[in-house]
Amino acid sequence: MKKVISFSVTAVFGLLVMANTALAASPLVDVAWVKEHSCDSNVRVLQTSFVLSKADYLTGHIPCAVYTNYGKDGWRETLDGVRGMLPSADKLETLIGSLGIDNDTHVVLYASGESSSDLGTSTRIYWTFVTMSHDNVSVLNGGLKAYAADENNPVEKGENTVAAKTFNATFRPELQATKDQAAAASTSGGVLVNNLSDSSYLFRGTIPTSKSIPGTWLQATEGVYRPVGHLKQIFAHVGVPTTGKQIFFCGSGHLATLGWFASYAIMGNNEASMFDGSMTMWRQDTSLPVETKISLN
Repeated sequence: MKKVISFSVTAVFGLLVMANTALAASPLVDVAWVKEHSCDSNVRVLQTSFVLSKADYLTGHIPCAVYTNYGKDGWRETLDGVRGMLPSADKLETLIGSLGIDNDTHVVLYASGESSSDLGTSTRIYWTFVTMSHDNVSVLNGGLKAYAADENNPVEKGENTVAAKTFNATFRPELQATKDQAAAASTSGGVLVNNLSDSSYLFRGTIPTSKSIPGTWLQATEGVYRPVGHLKQIFAHVGVPTTGKQIFFCGSGHLATLGWFASYAIMGNNEASMFDGSMTMWRQDTSLPVETKISLN
């Protein structure tokens, strides 16, 4: 009898593990997944693009998707003269809850699929959710462009209105690198990765000792991430390890999330962080050095 009970408990535990694994959010989802699940009761699809306007959304969007304005709805704010910073947890709780999202919601983000910069709206909001301790979030690889490539995929017109829910945020400071941490990494052999274009890295100045991985390098085509093996090859090529502490940065904390997402979400490096404020905050402090790789006279 004891053996039967022991087996039953073990079996139930195994099923629970399998269920949790099945329900765990993949950082990237494809069109087939979105087509099947966009209207599930526990899923909230958000259109995050700044290329696609509200008018574009009303004309046609993924079924059950809700529109959010990346630049105006409160995903970023000005703090101490630095634009585009992470708002406080209480402000984000209000914003996220207003989109019909609670702590049990699987959030799926999609941009236009037209550019790496626009993909950054999804990866920045992904970073925001994870930094607020909500890991049940995914990005549609390829965005709306990938979804619309098949004309048979259903498209919905008009606006979806949702009832507000309660979202509780818990800030995870280890994911938001500070200026002091970036400065310490620069002088102590730490890993700093600039995700701006290679021309910005070479000619406009960067944090000393940083490596360059432009956000566009991480995509097979605009808006579509490369497979994990290719990402690891790119990191290895520029001398960036795929494990251990990393700080990703750019001009303001937008494109940097492309690199952070590749490392943290796709390659699984839980020690990857993003320097919010990035070069804007760095340059604001005139005591900090800026390295220009190539000075044109």
